[in-house]
Amino acid sequence: MANPIGWCDETINPIVGCTRGCDYCYARQFAARNLRGCPQCKTFTPHFHPEALEKLARWRKPRIVFMDSMGDWFDPAVDFRWAISSADAVAATHHLGIVLTKCRRRARDCFTAMDTIRRPNGPIPNLWLGVSVTYQQDADGRIPFLRDTPVAGRIVSYEPMLGPVDLYTTGAVGEEGHGIDWLILGAMTGPKAKKYIPERDWAEDAIDAADDAGVPVFVKDNLVEHFPDLDRPEYRRRPEFLDGTWGFGEEKA
Repeated sequence: MANPIGWCDETINPIVGCTRGCDYCYARQFAARNLRGCPQCKTFTPHFHPEALEKLARWRKPRIVFMDSMGDWFDPAVDFRWAISSADAVAATHHLGIVLTKCRRRARDCFTAMDTIRRPNGPIPNLWLGVSVTYQQDADGRIPFLRDTPVAGRIVSYEPMLGPVDLYTTGAVGEEGHGIDWLILGAMTGPKAKKYIPERDWAEDAIDAADDAGVPVFVKDNLVEHFPDLDRPEYRRRPEFLDGTWGFGEEKA
């Protein structure tokens, strides 16, 4: 069964919880209702579930795995050792692990430490990092840190779209190339979705900027619900496992 997130094949959560308390956070609400087997999960207190990483070794076919749909690897309450152990587990497989964060400084510090101390030959090729942005202030504060982080792939997840974002001014795209490798666009889900409906111009401007720079775009179903004509193959691009590594092949019509 395909993962409802759309841009990934699987989700696992070795690190659960976050202290930010975003008003629109679906994960905190889901944990309170459904994750009753672990008291820390229910309260969304950051903690480590190393047993979740065992799934990676059981999957034979290369998969795109969202590594933190229920937390943030780089929350201030997270021990860097948890993130490093999780990164090592991804590195030992042929899956593509994707981590999204709002804590850009701690993410940069952790990946820099891994790159200079644990992995002197360079970033883990199958572990990509993305920052979540919702409006321009988020993008201005997070994308420059993402560009300075030593990772194999950089993602901007513009979701939920709560305001316009100029990808040019952040350095995500520009005349000298681009600072990101993938753009994901999505609207809000859950009970507050009707209150926060994105404007079409926000999506169009982001897509146009990505197209100009040759950055692949993935438009999620929750945005297509508002703008059905965005359900196009060129706006549903995902990484592919090619020649033993992950990247983007030729665009499929």
